[in-house]
Amino acid sequence: MKSEWKVTCDWLCGEKVYSVYRLLDTTEVDNSGNREYIRDFIPDEKIAQQLADSLNALSGQVCRLPIPKDSKKLHDQIDILRYAISKDTDIQRLAYHQRVLDELKAAAGQEGR
Repeated sequence: MKSEWKVTCDWLCGEKVYSVYRLLDTTEVDNSGNREYIRDFIPDEKIAQQLADSLNALSGQVCRLPIPKDSKKLHDQIDILRYAISKDTDIQRLAYHQRVLDELKAAAGQEGR
C-alpha cells in the first residue's frame, strides 16, 4: 500500500530544495528504491507542501477519463502526462495530472514506475 504524499528536503549547491514523494510500499523500509517522486526539485517549501496536500486531497478520487483499451495509446497517454507533470507550475492541475497518471499506470500494470 502506498503512503500519503510527503515533503522531503535536500541540500543542493548550498541551497535547500524540496521534493514531494510517497512510499510505494508502507510495509517496506523508507529508502530511495521505495519512493515515488512527483518532480525533481522545488525551491520553495510552501509550494512543495501545497502540492503534497493537493495530491493527498485527490487520493482515492476516481478520475472520469476513459482508459484506452489499446496498449500503445495507454502508454502514449502515460508519457504525455509524465511530460506535463515535469513542466506544469499550477499546483491543482499538477496534482490532478498525477492522479490520472496513477490510474493509467495501474491500468497498464506499471504501479510505481
